[in-house]
Amino acid sequence: MLATVESMTGALSRRAFTTQTSRAVALALRHHHDLSCIVWDLDHFKLINDTFGHASGDSVLTATVKACLTQVRDTDYIGRMGGEEFSALLPNTDRAGALGVAEKLRTAIERLKFVVGEQEVSVTASFGVVTLNSSNRDFKTMLGQADEALYQAKSAGRNRCQVWKDADIEVVPRR
Repeated sequence: MLATVESMTGALSRRAFTTQTSRAVALALRHHHDLSCIVWDLDHFKLINDTFGHASGDSVLTATVKACLTQVRDTDYIGRMGGEEFSALLPNTDRAGALGVAEKLRTAIERLKFVVGEQEVSVTASFGVVTLNSSNRDFKTMLGQADEALYQAKSAGRNRCQVWKDADIEVVPRR
């Protein structure tokens, strides 16, 4: 039997998250409900691992997921897509709602402080947001669009949220 929740972070495994999201997309399409996806990764996370070690990096990942889980509903899913990249699926959530959740997640992560040795370490994350629409009627396409928005957020300076809008990407400045 495959694990559905990672023991270290508390997030769904990639496989479990993908299974849940595929079901959620099918339901949203069938019942004409809103559905949004947020993808994020920690900015410059490799530097944390390289500077402070993998045990410190693991602590950062665990605390990050814990902080994010306090910002979403019980009906939402958070999964670890790999490394320091995570995704949230938000059933019955439109674009504006998803952007609000992304901003809450961004702020929760930005507020985290870690003490490693005698040094305080801060963490930030960049976010891509997408909502189910006529251009992305399956999770794989939604994930690709959210990833594109994420990389635009990184290119625009990191620690920000960006929304995929059909054929273009809307930049949402950091508050």
